[in-house]
Parts: sequence; structure tokens; C-alpha cells
Amino acid sequence: MRTVIRNRLANDSTLQTLLTGGVYDAATLPEGKLSLSFLEEAGKTDGYGRLLPCAALIWREALPDGAGFREEATTLHIWLYEYDGNANLIAASKRIKELLHRWTAGAAGVTTNESLMEIRFIGGIEEFIDPDLNANGSEMRFRVKYIRK
Repeated sequence: MRTVIRNRLANDSTLQTLLTGGVYDAATLPEGKLSLSFLEEAGKTDGYGRLLPCAALIWREALPDGAGFREEATTLHIWLYEYDGNANLIAASKRIKELLHRWTAGAAGVTTNESLMEIRFIGGIEEFIDPDLNANGSEMRFRVKYIRK
């Protein structure tokens, strides 16, 4: 399910244009978060050590949800970063909401272990400064409901 959602974002041409630094699942990153050293090694900085616009997906622990004993829900946090300004953050947030909010995925959401039921946008933080990445940031939260097989 994580891969299905990450791929939906990473493979969208509009989002690729906005987030030239990439879309990452934090669980696959060193220390579970984005860092400038990781982005520099991946070639996702501008040559001056400043990150290119990018996103990190962070998943919270799933909890039982609904009448079915196999229904679960989790929260997906999407952290967006941009070095200078917030134009890409705003446009990327809008596009991510278009791609995920109320998306049911259909057959694409069925994996060996889970079947995605629904994703809903539930809020976020419009803008902040991340001193570790030396960048502007914003955060979006989605409730992801699925059935565990």
C-alpha cells in the first residue's frame, strides 16, 4: 500500500516538475528522515548545498478501524520542503491533494497484504522553517483506511 501511494505521487508528471528533488518514503531513508547529506549524495541539491524541492512520506502506526476485524487506518504525513520561497510548496500541496484526497485506488490499491479503501485529507501545517534542512517546509496529513488480508 505504501508503495502504491508513493508511486502515485512519484510518477505524476506535474508533481515531478514541482518536486525536482524527489518523493521519498522516510522508512527507507537513513535515520528515517531527509537530510542534506543524503540529498547531496543523491544529487538532489542545487550545487550550493541547498535542497531541491522534495517530499518525505512518514507513516504512523496503524490502528483497528471500522466494523470489520481486518479494517485498519493510519495517518500519512507528507512533509514538503523548498529552499527559497514557497511557490512549489503551495502548488505541490494542491496537486497532492488532487491526487490523494478521496482516492479509492481500485485494483491499483490491492496488494498481497492489504486492500486500500480510501484516503482523506485531514489537515496540515501551511508553512514553517526547518533549520536542519535550511529550507521552508509544509506538512499535509491524510487518513488512510484499508483492509488487511
